Amino acid sequence: MIRITRYILLLAFALTFFEVLAQKTFRIEPVKKGDLSTKPFRDYPEAQARILFDFGELHVEEANGEFSTTYKRILRLKLLNDSVVSPYVLGLDPFTQAKRFSLLQLEGGKIKEMDITSEWKFLNKYKPFAQTVEGFIAGNILEIEVEIELPSPHVIPSWQFEYEFPVEWSEFKAFVPDVLVYKPIF
Repeated sequence: MIRITRYILLLAFALTFFEVLAQKTFRIEPVKKGDLSTKPFRDYPEAQARILFDFGELHVEEANGEFSTTYKRILRLKLLNDSVVSPYVLGLDPFTQAKRFSLLQLEGGKIKEMDITSEWKFLNKYKPFAQTVEGFIAGNILEIEVEIELPSPHVIPSWQFEYEFPVEWSEFKAFVPDVLVYKPIF
């Protein structure tokens, strides 16, 4: 009986250990030179672009009966041909104030990062329904960071896990106090 109990405990411990190992956690890694190549992706060679990651977090905090809600999103898109990218394709609201828009390219064997936030804001202000970000060349990476203070914890931005481009990693986390209950609608 003692021997069976030991085996059951050992099995339970092993299953828990392997379950923890199997859970992949997401980390934003810096862009490397190899990331800026123009090679097509093995699993989807006809793709014009690929979303390397789309990571979002919602934080709802309560203090003295009042709620503050912050939404953060970081999206990294790799282009595989010269193209024009519309914010609508990426599920971005054209009126969203981006915290940062960066374009990464390989120039002279070095990674060059250009801040194109001001161009985005200009387009946002004067051409909100026809805006696109032009001038991308194959191998470029577009990184978008959005941070919004939402007026209510009851209005949560929608989240897409798939787009017309293949998505390598998409994750959305919500941190809410226990007094609120949300229901996902698909």
